[in-house]
Amino acid sequence: MIFMKPSYKKLLAWSLASVAVSGAILVIFGLVQLREFNNVASATGGLPWQDAGKISYVQMGCTRSCVGKCCCALCDAACDGSTQINFTGQQGTMFMCVPAGFMYKGGGTVPMMGAGIIAGGISNVMPQVIGIPTMAASRAQRLVDSFKHLFNWL
Repeated sequence: MIFMKPSYKKLLAWSLASVAVSGAILVIFGLVQLREFNNVASATGGLPWQDAGKISYVQMGCTRSCVGKCCCALCDAACDGSTQINFTGQQGTMFMCVPAGFMYKGGGTVPMMGAGIIAGGISNVMPQVIGIPTMAASRAQRLVDSFKHLFNWL
């Protein structure tokens, strides 16, 4: 039986190619999510109330079990199963009462402290569109910004 001698050049080439393809897939995934988040920003532009900022507090699943009042301090009117999200935005510190089962846009599926947020609707108690970018979209935004700065410099 003849054993073939391993070709380290081929192994190295395949390894580098697989890393490059994996990196390209991650960048493309981030760009797709960034585009979805930018569409959310466009959608909020025509709504009566809109704001954007950074999430500072999240309380999931508000209920009326706290002696007949809503356990979420600010969401008493829309309490049952809602989520209270506090964020610091353009209009100062703001809160939102998000109904149970709300579909977040922009790639992010669950609000987390420290994440970015853009929201629009009738008011902060009745949001219609909420966008939360994922980490991949945030990285893609930094990549896009760096290319913009590079081409402005040239």
